[in-house]
Amino acid sequence: MNGSRVALPPEVEAPFEVYVNGLVQADGSDFVVEGRELVFAKELAPPARDTARSLIRGFFFGRYRPEHVVDVAYQAGGRGHVVSGLPIQPLR
Repeated sequence: MNGSRVALPPEVEAPFEVYVNGLVQADGSDFVVEGRELVFAKELAPPARDTARSLIRGFFFGRYRPEHVVDVAYQAGGRGHVVSGLPIQPLR
């Protein structure tokens, strides 16, 4: 089964909203919560680190890489917080 896991930071408590590339995700259809992890049905590709070679190639030829950024928005202490760029892991 394809898919990905993202660990929730310790400060995040329910209720929270999950975004992938800025688009809100629905609990139950796009992901499920298992303990302290978000489990996504689809495989997410973490952003690749840029190297000098990839930057030069991108400058001359453009680039397209499928990559996903996972953000979680939550409330704590009466204020809104966002944790961005959470590490993406493959399913075990």
